[in-house]
Amino acid sequence: MHKFRNLHTLSSWKQEFMLSVLDLLINHSYLADQMKAAMKAGGEMPDEVKQLIRSVRASQASQRQSVVAPIP
Repeated sequence: MHKFRNLHTLSSWKQEFMLSVLDLLINHSYLADQMKAAMKAGGEMPDEVKQLIRSVRASQASQRQSVVAPIP
């Protein structure tokens, strides 16, 4: 989680990789299914996670690229 807080300090390759990992966790994993079920049951996402998602979305919008794990 600390790496996402300091995403702007990482190299561009590491930024792309971290965003790709986050995309996989949020959209394509068991964890994603569990989070969606918790939200439907009336749970709420922690504020820290909400802020992280906002910052990642802003970063993606500024790059205007799809998030795909880069191959070194």
